[in-house]
Amino acid sequence: MLILEKCAADAIPQDAVVLTVWHSGGRTVADVTCTSCPGAEDYIVADFPRPVPIALERAEQVRHHCGLQRIAVILTDESLWRSEWGTLVSPATVH
Repeated sequence: MLILEKCAADAIPQDAVVLTVWHSGGRTVADVTCTSCPGAEDYIVADFPRPVPIALERAEQVRHHCGLQRIAVILTDESLWRSEWGTLVSPATVH
């Protein structure tokens, strides 16, 4: 099972791929960003929300490409997260 780190929108880690999850148009979507890897833009289409499972796949591709250790998740509403997408843990339990 995929283990992901929860993070607040005002505490975005610079050493992680960031998956932002929100509700839009009746569905839950996600966007992927990564500020610490110059080559990440080859994998990311900015401002193009996708279904969460597809965005998670893309986040993992970016994480692997950039050699990062983690994927951080920002939730606009905690109730949006589904357990089948992975386990969310607090930052202190990831390391």
